[in-house]
Amino acid sequence: MYYWMSCFALLRRHQANLLFLSSFTENIDLKWLSYLLASVLVLMCIRLLSLFITEITPFSPILYFGGIIVLAYTSLTQQSIYLTEASLPVEKDEIEAKKETNERLTPAQVGKLQRIILQKTQEEKLYLDPQLTLSAWH
Repeated sequence: MYYWMSCFALLRRHQANLLFLSSFTENIDLKWLSYLLASVLVLMCIRLLSLFITEITPFSPILYFGGIIVLAYTSLTQQSIYLTEASLPVEKDEIEAKKETNERLTPAQVGKLQRIILQKTQEEKLYLDPQLTLSAWH
């Protein structure tokens, strides 16, 4: 029971923090995890009821089977958390052709900014800062 409550609390915390973890949350659906936890809770309730109510004990295998079917169904029909598009690789020439001609930065400016960012990242070890998120820049 403690493990289930811990998992439920972790799921709720993750759903609350989802906005801080991902910049695009419209397609992230974690309902399947809720259904998974509900199925496990039903299985635990069946077990507890079969311990205390002896009339249910002969039916507990059938109830377990139904619970496991629901558990398997919710697990197998879950959608991908982060959608990926299946596409053919685009040639580099096609990418260059699609770029707009009125770019704001010259290639030299982009290179200079790239070097500055890499240098700061390596010297100050910015990648180790857990507080460095997109929301921290607002």
